[in-house]
Amino acid sequence: MKRTITIIAIVMIAILGAILVKLTVPLSYREYPVYKEAVDFVTELQKKSVLTAEQVAIRYDFYHTDYENTEMPKRIQIKSKPLNDGTVRVTIFDPCCEDDSIFSSIERIYMRKDTMGRWQPTKVEFSHKGRGRFGWTTRPTS
Repeated sequence: MKRTITIIAIVMIAILGAILVKLTVPLSYREYPVYKEAVDFVTELQKKSVLTAEQVAIRYDFYHTDYENTEMPKRIQIKSKPLNDGTVRVTIFDPCCEDDSIFSSIERIYMRKDTMGRWQPTKVEFSHKGRGRFGWTTRPTS
C-alpha cells in the first residue's frame, strides 16, 4: 500500500512538472521566412550608423508595426547569445502582447555579419501563447 501511494505521488509530481514546463517554457519553435523588405530596411539603416546585432534585430522585428517609429514598450525583453559559428541569436520576448489572440510571444532572430560588416537576419523562429491553445505553441491561435 505504501509503495502504491509513493508511485502515485511520483506520477502526480511528474504530471504537474510537465504542465508547469509547458506553461512556462517554449519547447519548440517554428521557422518562418526572412522578410526581404525588412532586411533591406535594416541594411539601409546600417549604411548611416553602426548598430549592434540586438538593435538590428529589433528594427527588423518591428518593421511596419506600431513600434517601428516609436519607443519599444518596456515590457518587451531582449537578450542575445553568441553562437559558435559567428552567429548571434537575439531573443525578443513580449510577455503581454496587445493582440486579440496571442498573449505572449518569443521570436528568435539569428544575425550574422555580411562581407561589409553589417548585421543581417539569416533565420527567424517563433513560439507563442494564445487563445485556444494550452501553453507555448507554434500552432495558430483562435
